[in-house]
Amino acid sequence: TSFQAILGHAQMGFFGVRDGFTFAFGLPPILGLGTSGGFDFMLEDRAGGSIADFSRAADTLLAAARQRPELGTVVTTFRDTVPEYEVTVDTDKAQTLGIPVSDVYDSLQTYLGGLYVNDFNRFGRTWKVLMQADSEFRDQASDINRFYVRSVQNVMVPLGTLVTLKQVTGPETIYRYNRYRAIDILGQASPGHS
Repeated sequence: TSFQAILGHAQMGFFGVRDGFTFAFGLPPILGLGTSGGFDFMLEDRAGGSIADFSRAADTLLAAARQRPELGTVVTTFRDTVPEYEVTVDTDKAQTLGIPVSDVYDSLQTYLGGLYVNDFNRFGRTWKVLMQADSEFRDQASDINRFYVRSVQNVMVPLGTLVTLKQVTGPETIYRYNRYRAIDILGQASPGHS
């Protein structure tokens, strides 16, 4: 009953995820042993090809695994079509303007990704100090022009004049296993198999 209510909310987007899948698992009698254990398999890219070729090889392996009667669910969370931006820094222009290239990368990391500064103790707690541009100032690609980097002549130069952004697709995460690029494959045995 409450489980059905949760599923109803999930289908309506209550959790902020639309068109997603929801799975519920009961706790096993002995923690660590249960019906949802399954297996974890790392597919290694020993050929060193492109990400697209590696993704196709994983899809081929998944399709073959799904044909096996002793295997139930076999999935991967790997996707090589995640929208991304490719950032290219014009190092020649930065050096001509008297801006250390490391300052350009540091500014990109600080404003867009966030930079850990330090910790301090106050009111009996430890507080982390992080620097990052507020979300409303970094939610569009054109916002790169709002950020500046200082040259050795003490002139503030917009990052947009030193950086080129290009929309691309690629993997969100690339795992490494035994020093090779790898794709994590998760699976379970079908009923009646172990």
